[in-house]
Amino acid sequence: MTGEIWSKHDKYDTNDYLSRSIEKGEIRVAKFSIVFHGFDHSANKKIVEELNAKIIDEMPNTPNLIIVEDLSEQQLEQLELHPDVVKVQKSQGFSPAMAQSVEWSLPLSGIPEFHNRGYTGLGVRVGVIDSGFRDHEDMTYAYRYSVTGGDVTNDWANHGTSCAGIIGMRNNTLGYLGVAPDAELYCIAMDQEIGFGNGYSGADIARAIDHLIGKQVKVISISLAKEINDSGVEAAINIAVNKGILVIASAGNSGEEARDINNQVMYPAKLSNVIAVGAVKRNRDLAKYSARGGEINVVAPGDGVRAPSGTSFTGYQSFNGTSCAAPFVAGLAALFWQQYPNYTASQIRNLIETNVYDIGKDGFDKSFGKGMVISPWTTITNYPGRLTSNAVILTNTGYNGSIASDKYIVHHKYTPQVTGKHLFFVDSATVDTVMNVYDDNYNMINYDDDNGSGTNPAMVVNLTAGQMYYVKVASYGTSTGVYSLKVLTPDQLTILEDTFEPGAPHFDYEGDWRQEKEAQSGTYCWGSKSDTRTKSSTKFTVKIPSDANTPLLIFHHKMNADSRNTMEVIINGERKFLRTGTFGSSTTIWSDQPKQIELVTGDNTIEFVYNMLGSAITGSNQAYIDNLAVVFYSPFSKSGESIDYPIAVNGTSANGTLKDTKDLFFMYTAPHKGSYTFTTSSGFDAYMEIISSNKSTVLGKDDDGAGDGQPKVVVPLSAGDIVYAKVYGYSHSAGKYGPVTLNITLPKASSANISEGFEGSKYAFNFTGDWADSKVEASTGTWSRRSKTINHKETSTMQFTESIPTNYTQTPTLKFDYFVSSEANYDYLEVLVNGVSKLKASGETGWVKDYSVTLGTGNQTVTFNYVKDGSTSKGQDCAYVDNIRVTY
Repeated sequence: MTGEIWSKHDKYDTNDYLSRSIEKGEIRVAKFSIVFHGFDHSANKKIVEELNAKIIDEMPNTPNLIIVEDLSEQQLEQLELHPDVVKVQKSQGFSPAMAQSVEWSLPLSGIPEFHNRGYTGLGVRVGVIDSGFRDHEDMTYAYRYSVTGGDVTNDWANHGTSCAGIIGMRNNTLGYLGVAPDAELYCIAMDQEIGFGNGYSGADIARAIDHLIGKQVKVISISLAKEINDSGVEAAINIAVNKGILVIASAGNSGEEARDINNQVMYPAKLSNVIAVGAVKRNRDLAKYSARGGEINVVAPGDGVRAPSGTSFTGYQSFNGTSCAAPFVAGLAALFWQQYPNYTASQIRNLIETNVYDIGKDGFDKSFGKGMVISPWTTITNYPGRLTSNAVILTNTGYNGSIASDKYIVHHKYTPQVTGKHLFFVDSATVDTVMNVYDDNYNMINYDDDNGSGTNPAMVVNLTAGQMYYVKVASYGTSTGVYSLKVLTPDQLTILEDTFEPGAPHFDYEGDWRQEKEAQSGTYCWGSKSDTRTKSSTKFTVKIPSDANTPLLIFHHKMNADSRNTMEVIINGERKFLRTGTFGSSTTIWSDQPKQIELVTGDNTIEFVYNMLGSAITGSNQAYIDNLAVVFYSPFSKSGESIDYPIAVNGTSANGTLKDTKDLFFMYTAPHKGSYTFTTSSGFDAYMEIISSNKSTVLGKDDDGAGDGQPKVVVPLSAGDIVYAKVYGYSHSAGKYGPVTLNITLPKASSANISEGFEGSKYAFNFTGDWADSKVEASTGTWSRRSKTINHKETSTMQFTESIPTNYTQTPTLKFDYFVSSEANYDYLEVLVNGVSKLKASGETGWVKDYSVTLGTGNQTVTFNYVKDGSTSKGQDCAYVDNIRVTY
């Protein structure tokens, strides 16, 4: 229940809700925020006192909020049930929104224009809530206080001193100049809460806000961020805003996360009555870590700002993150308030949000908000491509452009003519660039940032024909030069793709990963072994032709695992990607931005590795990938033009285009055993060869078996066999080319006896799902098939489909042996045929042999589900099947 709002329906665990953590012999006890409906402080306090709850802060300036600690289960439940209580919430842990970068100056927003007119923040009280505020040569504090009783000068995070310095470094002969050097800094420090996200307690932040309300500050700057809202912090902010205080907060540094990429703003910045601030670099482009979302109000310089260090009296550091951008805006608010001392907080907020350098989409967008804050006297440089409204036109022939001084960002407008994967890349550039692709509402779709390595950005993006997109090219820093932006359409690309749905895979996978029902799209994905305790891996090799341009590996990813566990992508022995697990509802969703990794020409051995480095089993303890693709441009190796890059057949037909005197290749995987008929439909005299999986042995060939110059080849195949169809104009003669359709007729046997005992390496049926071979139990022989280890209310599934002809010689029948070891009447094995239940078994069954089910004709989908419907586990808590047979 940590981090959740409790309701009267929850079950409480004493050890969980106290959440005590011990470090260096000290016990830290959980703090709780109690938010009341009413604002009668005395009445609210009486409710708490009658329950003998320990009050640690009465919050005199926030009368509908009281902070307590060490609640018993009974006290907690009584407070939840009390009609005057809105919420009882354990205090959330907040982390500093900081990162690291290089030095740059602040005049970009026109702050000297204020100073030159005598506006320096004089007399304006600005509150700062953070880790601590060290004595420093370039700092003068009007007031410092620790709400947790610690040493206010101990900046334990090396964070608070820098945040305060960005606002108020003094105008002297030392160090650097702050935004509002004469503002009065009221700084509230908090101790680190070890048990609350290794950051700050939400209750302590609420207490700090309450304290600053009492000090009558005009502005409160909060450079702290958390995914989950803290009701105590929200209540304190509401009171502050109602009392005329302007609250400003950092949006968070989650911009590089691949999930929910246009909805990343964190609390308290996410609250509507708080100014949410993102960070830009000195070229005005959004810092790659800066969170995007509909709550972003403005952006400000925040990438490598020089600020006083919290570790030394004379030290300075290069400080970046939205933590730097928020106090920048707080300092700006102080300048405006000195200029307009009678303005309300709403009027000052309006000045901040209307004096902006608009970037991106005209007006508001989720990256830059309303724009970068500037002084009223700052001159805005306009040029083609600065905004989407004057974006330059990008066509399929590309665009040659330049990046000049103070014109570091160029937007290009592109409308695709076909739907599918498009490759954008910067070529022949004399300037180091970064590229983003947005939809017509300026929601970011993807980006490529080479971290200033000098390589050209490239990305593959799925586009829809007729829709408008924006491609933004910006210099990595403030370098200038020329660039050439290229776009390649789906018909120009070689695209080798696996969706992991039943059908033909493009790659020959090794290892213990398997199909899982956790798909990013469709039904299936590829997942690591669920019961691994050390390492689970899968790998394949793909050959990229020597003439290929910008070969990329693309995949979506997800982890549902302990934070100590990792997923790696290793290419030719070198790690190219690393992700750590974090179990929770907000961190186990699929990346909506695919990871893209550059490949090399020649052989690329690609390995996905899940490493279990911690001992805790958290979530499903797995890593997943989906919609994997290898994409590149090659003038001579497009899809279908070689046996290494065939067109995959999903179903019973596929289309391609044969070039004059060339070959066209298709790849097909047989779903079951029998004789398969391959024919073509084309407008020319065609020839076809069926080639085995070794890519050399010809299994059959023909030129006119289907009539009208169309070949017909019949070959016997087993389930899972991979074959290649090679189609070309008869005798490779000139003029015999054009569109080709490959047609496949499935076997129509009058009888069959198909059996799978799981003893060999090749399966008789094309199984999908998360069951795995097991030696623990077997009806006969050594091996059987076992359901995956699952949690309460989950289902483990295995499935296959068999096509039954109408001209069978005996009644179509499914037979199998099964073994169930589970909590009786709750957890059970269910077998379904085309969605109709044919068996339910629970408890301890032992091996039940030759269970028989009558099948129909046509496609018969057989599903084995192990369903865990009870919270108690008994026996082995799983199901086994063996000796699956289909006869007709």
